[in-house]
Amino acid sequence: MEKWLRVMFVGLLTVAVLQAPVIAQEEEEEDFLSGFVQQVSATSLKIQEVQGDPNSVKSFKLTSETTFENFDGIADIAIGDEIFVDYIVENGQMVATNLYIIVEGEDDDETGAYVVDEVQ
Repeated sequence: MEKWLRVMFVGLLTVAVLQAPVIAQEEEEEDFLSGFVQQVSATSLKIQEVQGDPNSVKSFKLTSETTFENFDGIADIAIGDEIFVDYIVENGQMVATNLYIIVEGEDDDETGAYVVDEVQ
């Protein structure tokens, strides 16, 4: 009887483990957003989206891995600057991977994209 209970227990445990959902790791897909800087610190950036809800402010974590495309560092970012943020989502938090400040809002005739100049 005891042997039979052990076999049943192991069998039920095996079935339970096999039927349990597999916890998949999220792939880190990079996305981007543009907006106006509302707040900036050494570890975070808050922007109001250019498109979307004008009352919506998005928060991004800044890390040592965050790169600055056309400026030297966080000290060059001012409240009100228009900025593009490339980011990934890690553990439910938006983490900035690359930042670039929009200096001029003129369109490139060929692509319709913004022309981004170096910050002087």
